[in-house]
Amino acid sequence: MPFYKNLDSTTVEGKRTTEALLRLRTELDIAIPTKTIDPTLLLATWNIREFGGTKSGGREDEPLYYIAEVISHFDMVAVQEIRDNLDTLDELMFILGDWWKYLVSDVTLGAQGNNERHAFIYDTRKITFGGLAGELVPEMKKEGGVLKSDFAFSRNPYIAGFKAGWFKFTLCTQHFFYGESKADDPQRLLEAKTVVQLLKKRMQSNDAWANNSILLGDFNIFSTKDETLQAI
Repeated sequence: MPFYKNLDSTTVEGKRTTEALLRLRTELDIAIPTKTIDPTLLLATWNIREFGGTKSGGREDEPLYYIAEVISHFDMVAVQEIRDNLDTLDELMFILGDWWKYLVSDVTLGAQGNNERHAFIYDTRKITFGGLAGELVPEMKKEGGVLKSDFAFSRNPYIAGFKAGWFKFTLCTQHFFYGESKADDPQRLLEAKTVVQLLKKRMQSNDAWANNSILLGDFNIFSTKDETLQAI
């Protein structure tokens, strides 16, 4: 359970937050399977919009308590849209407790990268970091003695290796390009196809860190009929 020791239920805000947390916990206990030591592995993906920094006004303490309560019901959560400033993430980790850790990517430079990071937040009582962490990038071609690529992700997918007991696996998280407000934006569709190709190639390699790979993220899919969904 997260640490709520800084909550003062004698204040109006503290009383409201405490009551809301109790309601939230009750609903989460109903909606989400109970965490176990061995038989299950509870994974989630969550785009926490503009998480960190002061863009859009930042976040106060109260929503961080609610975010921590949700995350605590899982063994691991892949988070998208963490900003370049990590202060808010560190505040969240303090609420979650010392047994929670995170891995975070660097930002992808350029306007489309939006100074966003990917992160894996995980409960070390269940999950062990396996040592593998990096970004997926398209294969390069050599032209005239120079390496070139025909394609680039708007935000590079982030991949890391973990262990849960005997189960060894890699997680890949990605925030696909949004573009225009329509299904199957060409860049988004190509990102979906490319990330699957790159993951598949790694899984089929004899030197793969793990044969089990899970893709999580914000795919900006409009419906189950999208080509983007079919691609993954």
